[in-house]
Amino acid sequence: MPVVDIIDEVFIVASPEDVRAVVCDPDRWCGWLPGVMLTPYDDRGRLGVRWTVAGELTGTAEVWLEEHGDGTIVHAYVRADPADRDPHRLRRSRRRVVARYVLPLKRRLLETKDLLEGDRRPGSTRVPLSERVVSASEGRQGPRRGRQHRPTGTGSGTMSDTSSERAWPDGRPDDVDDRDRR
Repeated sequence: MPVVDIIDEVFIVASPEDVRAVVCDPDRWCGWLPGVMLTPYDDRGRLGVRWTVAGELTGTAEVWLEEHGDGTIVHAYVRADPADRDPHRLRRSRRRVVARYVLPLKRRLLETKDLLEGDRRPGSTRVPLSERVVSASEGRQGPRRGRQHRPTGTGSGTMSDTSSERAWPDGRPDDVDDRDRR
């Protein structure tokens, strides 16, 4: 296991393109992680970038961008070892790593969130509800209608259990496996 194993996530109410312009900039990362140089080896477009890490640390770093709702989830990973492999220093290095890399990275990601969200009021949307993408896979399929409330009592709005596949009267399958209903 690498000595430096940072995993961080932050939700930013901004488009993946706007987030990418800031968090996938290797010059910013060199400021965020002092003494480190990044070389991209996998540019994944709107999904982010993977880099090799050299300098005070040797390993890999990655930013994965995941569109969600009216914003973007930023997943940041750094997996590296100190270039200096002295065993005495490695024992003391965990606290030093947190102070030198983990906390500054978290601070910079939160500053990026503040920068990109600007003066947006908490709770206000960037994208109208009708245009939101819940996940990237749904975005490729086009917009989906939201699930409607399905009554659990008797009457015309109840589910039919007569066939082996449960379905609603309008023919929609019940794709939710709710064991508590049985």
